[in-house]
Amino acid sequence: MSTVARRVETVLPDTGTQEWWALYLLVPVVLVGAALLAFPSLVYDRFVWQYLWGPVVADAAGQPVTHEGIQAVRGYNTVNTVTYLAAVVYSLPGLRAYLDYLDVTFDARPRRYRTAR
Repeated sequence: MSTVARRVETVLPDTGTQEWWALYLLVPVVLVGAALLAFPSLVYDRFVWQYLWGPVVADAAGQPVTHEGIQAVRGYNTVNTVTYLAAVVYSLPGLRAYLDYLDVTFDARPRRYRTAR
């Protein structure tokens, strides 16, 4: 194990603790918030509006829409598809922890139903 990995492990809380989940959920929010504060036009206009929010507005309007000179067209595109996929993948550990908390299990074996005689 590298020195950097050892240092990171000593700083971060153990996985599964409330502190770890708080970090897991807050880090993306803080990163996006910091990016919005540092580069509002680039992050909102050129990313959020053009690829995420604009296509929803354009779909509702039934035609391409413009905001601050940036046009958004209706429908899915590669950027919003990859962004939505990343959000779903990022949520999977939380979903698994929640299902474990609820004691939900999935059994891959086929069920054998009794037939009435």
